[in-house]
Amino acid sequence: FLNGYNVTRLTIGGENGTIDGSGAFWWDRFWLGTEQHTRPSLFECVQCQHIVLQDTTFKNAGFWTIHPVLSRDVVAKRITVLS
Repeated sequence: FLNGYNVTRLTIGGENGTIDGSGAFWWDRFWLGTEQHTRPSLFECVQCQHIVLQDTTFKNAGFWTIHPVLSRDVVAKRITVLS
């Protein structure tokens, strides 16, 4: 749902905000064999740097919950992951 490529200096945070990926929709389709596409990650950044995730709940991902790929200086502070 939230994707970035070659992003620098990004903060995702709030006063205990929630990012909900509606995972049941994606998982039901996956287990029934009806999904024709790749399920979405809740947060994915590729080749990013200086990323901060803070004071946020990430829940109900369709695939990966937090997926930093080939990224540097990714910091998670006071987050909750519910899957």
